[in-house]
Amino acid sequence: MLTNFIHLLKTGSTANVTELRVTGCSQPPCVFIKGKRYEIEIDAISNCTSTKLPYKVTAKVKFFPITILKGNACDVLSKGRCPVTVGQEFTYKNVINVSTSYPSFHTKVTALVQNDNKESVICLILDVIIRSSFSKLRPFYHLL
Repeated sequence: MLTNFIHLLKTGSTANVTELRVTGCSQPPCVFIKGKRYEIEIDAISNCTSTKLPYKVTAKVKFFPITILKGNACDVLSKGRCPVTVGQEFTYKNVINVSTSYPSFHTKVTALVQNDNKESVICLILDVIIRSSFSKLRPFYHLL
């Protein structure tokens, strides 16, 4: 199940982001279970024209950003197509596979989509907790 909670996260987007959906998450922090996959969908209305939409999804691990996804968002649009134009609605859709080798930790996941001029089109920061399905981290969230 994908749930919308765009009003609950930080955004630095220049496009009008109208909706964010994350599998199994109704509000941050999202809990990602190791070994599972999570679908991310971001609906937006473009404020620019661009032939490419390079993106990078990162997670902070001990203050260092680690790239977990990158490419051209034009290749993963489920609605719309490139080149995008001013006023065009589009949906960025991707899947994050949470490796079983990841440590259990609380992090910020940043999704950044840029235009041809390297200007931010979408920039979302989401609180995420990565844990094993049997982890007992939940009672300690307030300490993170």
